[in-house]
Amino acid sequence: MLAGAISGSIFASPSVAQIVNGVTHLQSKVQGGSKGVLLIVKNYTGDVLHFNLAASKLRTAGIPVEVVVIGDDVSVGRAKSGRVGRRGLAGTVSLKCYASWLLDCKLMLGTRSSCIRLLVRLPQRVLR
Repeated sequence: MLAGAISGSIFASPSVAQIVNGVTHLQSKVQGGSKGVLLIVKNYTGDVLHFNLAASKLRTAGIPVEVVVIGDDVSVGRAKSGRVGRRGLAGTVSLKCYASWLLDCKLMLGTRSSCIRLLVRLPQRVLR
């Protein structure tokens, strides 16, 4: 189940501190302890940077974390998206639903993130 969303100010990524605080707050609310956190991040430079830095801090604190970056935007051509890649837009909603289903299937965090990463790469292969 989607447990939370962390956002920054308008047109700004959330800070590393905001992400760490958000995740630790959600962790404190989980009954019986969490089996890990899957961070699904849209492919914006600041988001990718901050969520990966926060994941590193969370792992150091003993919280299992996986980061999956979504870049499904087909409205941006390959030539224009060459430096930073495509953004994550509409496909993010479907992938969050799929991630929730994988959690209901009682799959481990690493398996869930691998399945999501596989789906993220699938459109890139099909649209070539």
